[in-house]
Amino acid sequence: MLFTLTGPSAVGKTSIMKRLLKEVLGAQLLRSSTTRGPRGNEAEGEYLCISQAEFDSKERADAFAWTADFGSARYGTLKSDLRLALASDNPRFAAIVPSIIPKLHAFASIEGFATRVRSIYIKSPGRDILLRRLTVDRDEPKTVAMNKIEECASWDRVAFNPRPRLENEAYGWRPLYYYYFVSDRDDLDEKYLSVLKYVRRP
Repeated sequence: MLFTLTGPSAVGKTSIMKRLLKEVLGAQLLRSSTTRGPRGNEAEGEYLCISQAEFDSKERADAFAWTADFGSARYGTLKSDLRLALASDNPRFAAIVPSIIPKLHAFASIEGFATRVRSIYIKSPGRDILLRRLTVDRDEPKTVAMNKIEECASWDRVAFNPRPRLENEAYGWRPLYYYYFVSDRDDLDEKYLSVLKYVRRP
């Protein structure tokens, strides 16, 4: 089973995943490949940092299920890693940008794992709180922080768009979303417990 966490920068995705890895039996990460360097706050095994040349080579070989650009770096998830995560009896976790979520669900459906992926979206607490976390807690330059906030500004709106109507036929006219939504009231423990409750749901 694969659980994905999505949300703007600084909503706590990495912190929540680190805690899940410690407290959920058998939990592992779905590894992503990236052209950026490693960061100190990352969970072990969260990213495979590779050169731009190696990334381009894998992309030409159609090894990625998808790729995405964020900031100045490129990200991609290998099809082989994704298949292992979807087939695993242990929970796997990944932080994924919202533009990739429909592609993930489509891939899982084609591969016969439609019911083995659940997506969680942590809503933005507001620009001021995000800016404080990025500049004070992470010590990032204000210009860098503002660029990240601007890049993520439309994510909440995108997340609340329902899935295509064709996928709603069994549910009548009730909107069907990709995500389980979690509010960010500036309390990391509260967010974690909300995510954990969903992960443990049958």
